[in-house]
Amino acid sequence: LTPRLALTMPGQVYRKLGTSVETQLMVFDKVQEDGEMIRATVQDLEEALPFVDAVAANRPETRPAQRAATNPHARSVGPEPVTRKRPVATVAASKSRANAAIPLSFTSLEAPRDNTPVSDIYARYRPQRIEIAGAQEHPTPLVESIAMASVAPPVPSGAASAELRLPARLIEDGHLSEAQLETIIMAHDAHGRDLPGRFAIDDDQTKLTRADDDPDARAYR
Repeated sequence: LTPRLALTMPGQVYRKLGTSVETQLMVFDKVQEDGEMIRATVQDLEEALPFVDAVAANRPETRPAQRAATNPHARSVGPEPVTRKRPVATVAASKSRANAAIPLSFTSLEAPRDNTPVSDIYARYRPQRIEIAGAQEHPTPLVESIAMASVAPPVPSGAASAELRLPARLIEDGHLSEAQLETIIMAHDAHGRDLPGRFAIDDDQTKLTRADDDPDARAYR
């Protein structure tokens, strides 16, 4: 790699994105050539653009790769492809079943499950308020603080989760454990209740404004 440009920019350039840290833009070329690297400090993006354009203008042209000429009289020395007949119906059916979306069903527990302490600080973790149909336990032990275990989470709304579906293999094959599935259920329920409405985003892509009546507004949940 050959360094071409080291451009230092103040943090204010990125303040709309939530940071004010001084940033250095560096450009490297994947070629081994002599040349002096440009070092400069700018105050804004408009001042930075000419430096970037200057580096881009000095780059060598890339040539398209040339294909080797084919000899119409040449013979292949590799094995000829053989078409094999094999049953695909069973495989296709099993894949279709595994990838089919099924409801993420759960039963609410009237009395919260007791997550017993395993030390003076931590308690064993399992979902306290729901039993998820077909879900498997997490493959490794999970814990939470005793303070967290002492406060039972809310019961998710069955109506809010009625349309929640996941590929069958994620649940039946244990790709997602009951604790991970609980997170999906709780997040789906909370977002459905706590973040209603549609929003418009400004030109800088940094601010959302509630705009339920705007036909171009979108739901960000």
